[in-house]
Amino acid sequence: RVIFEIPRRSARHGTTRTLSALTLSMLMLSHPDWRERSMRFLLYLASVMSQGGRFHGENKLCNKDRGLLICNEDNADDTIKPRLMALGADLCQIDYVKGIQSFDASGNEYFNPISIAENIMEIENQIKERAYKLIVIDPISLYLGSVDDGKNKEIRAVLGILNALAERHGACIVLNSHFTKPSNNSGKSSAIYRVMGSIGFIAGARMAFAILKDDEDPEKRVI
Repeated sequence: RVIFEIPRRSARHGTTRTLSALTLSMLMLSHPDWRERSMRFLLYLASVMSQGGRFHGENKLCNKDRGLLICNEDNADDTIKPRLMALGADLCQIDYVKGIQSFDASGNEYFNPISIAENIMEIENQIKERAYKLIVIDPISLYLGSVDDGKNKEIRAVLGILNALAERHGACIVLNSHFTKPSNNSGKSSAIYRVMGSIGFIAGARMAFAILKDDEDPEKRVI
């Protein structure tokens, strides 16, 4: 059984305007060593939308909508919630997937990662109930279940499910992945071939962005 966590906190008032910055789905790529910074960017997206705020580069306020975070690599109470609060997010607007509830031999509770393909019905039911407009999946490789992330056909099938889900509910689904290590193979020099796993991750996304180190300032990252 998939457990969803819904924070209880007084809602803040927000202004509803058109959001033009986000599309149906996009893939965010980053170096594994920079995962913390890429995660901050993803939480920034969720926090702005939860408040009905203004994205960088936008003149108008966006719609105040709900978001769903599927990112079990970070603890919700210790890491995610404090960062969202620091960003001024409305926590009533952002939910978190804890995972599939399980128990060990001693009866202690723990949670396994969900599988996009196997748990899609439960995810969609929650989307219908809570009307999420932003779903963040980080990292996508953790939620593929039995799907081989190196097989193009299998990856395209999973991304097809997600794209159809996004279209049915008018939502933006953001998948986070990482680049592979640099290769001496010149055919692998292009960024689209550097994503971990199948190139289907790039081909199946509506938009793809990379978070990279700034050549002029090693402390900065560019998108």
